[in-house]
Amino acid sequence: MRVWAVGIGILLLVLFLQAFLGHIQRIFYDRFPNTSDEFMFFSHVYALIPTFLMAQGLMSSLSNLTASRPIAPWVPLPSGLVYLLANNITQSICIRGVFALSAVVSPLSVNLTLSVRKFSSVVFSVIWFNNPWTGLHSLATLFIFGGSSVPIMEMWLNSRKAKEQ
Repeated sequence: MRVWAVGIGILLLVLFLQAFLGHIQRIFYDRFPNTSDEFMFFSHVYALIPTFLMAQGLMSSLSNLTASRPIAPWVPLPSGLVYLLANNITQSICIRGVFALSAVVSPLSVNLTLSVRKFSSVVFSVIWFNNPWTGLHSLATLFIFGGSSVPIMEMWLNSRKAKEQ
C-alpha cells in the first residue's frame, strides 16, 4: 500500500505543478500572443541544464542502448536506439500539440486534456502488455471521466442559460 501512496503522491504533485505551469503559460501567452514555439524552445533549453548533472548516468544508459540487440536481422541498428528515436519523435509531436493547445485554451482545459491522455496511455498499456484490469482501474475511469465532465457540463449549462436570456 505504501508504494501506491508514493505513486499517487507523485501523480498529485505532477498535477499541481502542471496546473501551476499552465497558469504561468497563460500569463506568458496573454503578454506575448502567438509565441508557443518560442516558449516551447526556451522551456526545453532551460530543462536541459539539470541533465548535465546526470551526464554519467545518461552516458551509461546510452552505452546500454547501443549494446542492445539489432532491431531486425537485416537492419543492424541497435533496437534500444531505434526505440529511443521513435519515442523522441512521438514525444516531440505530443509536446508541440500541448504547447499549441495551451496557447489557445485555458489551463484547466489543458490539464483535463492531459489527464485523459495519460489515462488513455494506461489503458493502452493494459491492453498492449496484457495486464489485468482491476476494480481500481474502473474507479480511476470514473474519477478521470467524471472529473473531466464537470467543467464541460458547467460550460454547457452556462451556454444554455445565456441562450435562454
